[in-house]
Amino acid sequence: PQQGPNLPPLLRLTVKNGDNLSALFAKERLYAGDLQRILNTENAEALADLRPGQNIAIQKTANGRVEQLRYTINPTTTLVTTLTGSDYQTTIETVRPDIILKTLHGRISKTHPSLYHAGQQAGLSDNLIMAMANLFQWDISFALDLRAGDQFTIVFEALQLNGKLIDDGNILAASFVNFGETHVALRYKNLAGETGYFDQDGES
Repeated sequence: PQQGPNLPPLLRLTVKNGDNLSALFAKERLYAGDLQRILNTENAEALADLRPGQNIAIQKTANGRVEQLRYTINPTTTLVTTLTGSDYQTTIETVRPDIILKTLHGRISKTHPSLYHAGQQAGLSDNLIMAMANLFQWDISFALDLRAGDQFTIVFEALQLNGKLIDDGNILAASFVNFGETHVALRYKNLAGETGYFDQDGES
């Protein structure tokens, strides 16, 4: 809603450990009846599962009722509850992130002897390191087989929102050179919509 000259300032709350909506409403002296009406709306299930660090913005009316509540579930999903007449309606707003392709390259060395440390040095997230380890787990023992000079390259989808990186997507291609032998994994989707990975010879 437009913030009119007679409306109270917007309340901006950050969820802390142990917080629930009832406690937040009590702390801000908001009406418990409004909370119950909001929780009873369709699409309000996510409000029962607040997590530390998430943000809630509340606009009150001039007489102290909740006019609108916006709860940021994650960077792409926001729950919005609005007072319409005497009752509330809750909707879920989603935005689609931009997908860009990124390529990262890393090398096993004396200072970065494990896949995890070499992956971190190369800029890979923990999730990408685990995904790459899973891709090559049948070809390489990452606990036993790595040697200085081994190297890897991955091409993956990065999810961006307003130019800011928010998450990793799928690995599209990866190669790992171990003892001079190159292992390759290429993502595919078949006609049935199933996805998986092939090596350069078309083997699963």
